Amino acid sequence: MFVPPCFTQPKVDSVSRRARSQALEKQEMESVWKDRLKRQSWSESAIQSFVNQWAPSTRRQYNSQINWFRSYLQQRSICVLSVQESQFVSFLEHVASTSSRPKTVLSSMLTAINHFYKGLGCKSPVSDNVRHFVKALVKSATAVPIAHSTVFPVHHLRWLFHTWGAVDRDLDKLRMKTLALWALTLMLRPSDVAPKSVQLQNGKETLRMFRLSQVQMQDDLSLRIQFFGNKNDYSRDGLEVFLQPAQQDPLMCPVQAFLQHQHLLSLQGASQDPERTVFVTLQKPFSPLSAAAVGDILYKCLVLAGLPQYSAKSFRTMGATVAIEVGADPETVCTVGCWKAKDTFDFHYIHAHPRKDFTDCIVSGSSLCGKE
Repeated sequence: MFVPPCFTQPKVDSVSRRARSQALEKQEMESVWKDRLKRQSWSESAIQSFVNQWAPSTRRQYNSQINWFRSYLQQRSICVLSVQESQFVSFLEHVASTSSRPKTVLSSMLTAINHFYKGLGCKSPVSDNVRHFVKALVKSATAVPIAHSTVFPVHHLRWLFHTWGAVDRDLDKLRMKTLALWALTLMLRPSDVAPKSVQLQNGKETLRMFRLSQVQMQDDLSLRIQFFGNKNDYSRDGLEVFLQPAQQDPLMCPVQAFLQHQHLLSLQGASQDPERTVFVTLQKPFSPLSAAAVGDILYKCLVLAGLPQYSAKSFRTMGATVAIEVGADPETVCTVGCWKAKDTFDFHYIHAHPRKDFTDCIVSGSSLCGKE
């Protein structure tokens, strides 16, 4: 009868076992996988492609959780290679005790530990019993309901941009205005328009840029924008969206702001090569902005608008909420914002309020409820 290797109990001499345990202390998750794949004669480029399945932020999170797990075991003189189910359950109880809402950290911890042990080629302590236990633990250890993030009043942005007026000669303000209006109307993350995703070229890692060739003017004066390789584009299919110009308020037009921004960049000497990055620094050599820099610019915009209590990610939530409140199709909003799961979109990002006459419509049985 075939027995999967992860369930066998090989005889290992104490010296090699001790050396392996010591090696674990300095290895991170990706290092464990790289070592394993090297032993299986994978090429360097193939190994790097495999590791890049995890975004850098995901790797950092998993490594932090693995180190937490190892530290817990070391304090109790428990070997990583021989953790018992009961010991692992006790660790998860400890993890749950650090949060009033432990679901996210427990789920992420199980995933990190699973990846780590698979990289080692060892049996993972994440068994069916453990998964059932975690479900029960989430129910018993969750002390408070989820706190939804609040959305900022968009009229503050309108006030700011109207205060500025025409800024067609101010590159700094034009860039900030373009990024803010794009983040609001397209529900963007900073990383959607900045180099963050990694790709391999000739076996070397390079950052995936958001280029001018991905933005094209249409006959109806809208912009056709091709997003590619962003956070939820796992299969690298890309996402095409159309950004419509503002019809009522030119000072709040994301299309006009973008065109003015790019025109002024060209006057300052920036290349108009289609392969140039869209959002760049203000001076030569006009280097690509990082996702962190885009986030800083968006936050500075909020501060200038009198909204320092919000973050750069608030634009995404605000755009989705306003779109739903004015009657946009939720499926369309979900697609434009590139949410990977409709339930995530509904639960975490939509904060729409009923019409003011909603209660009156219900109690009166009016057939006009929900109609403008």
